[in-house]
Amino acid sequence: MKRLIWTISTAFFALLTTIFALTFIKRLNFNYNSEGIYFDDKLMTTYQQQAIGVYGIFTLLTFGITIFSCYLLIRNFKQPKL
Repeated sequence: MKRLIWTISTAFFALLTTIFALTFIKRLNFNYNSEGIYFDDKLMTTYQQQAIGVYGIFTLLTFGITIFSCYLLIRNFKQPKL
């Protein structure tokens, strides 16, 4: 049962890491104006430059949790079944 839980949690955190990383990279490539705002004509949405740091922190945090979860998953698979 532990193996299933660690497998699901590792996959979940890997998915979160991917989503945050892609959003972080996408936001880095926007051409912000001097006030730190990017306006998307197609979606009629504005993006603020301050969010880049938040997405970077979320990416690093979820990446660390994913690595830790992978470690626990591998350690659990190496243990013999009882």
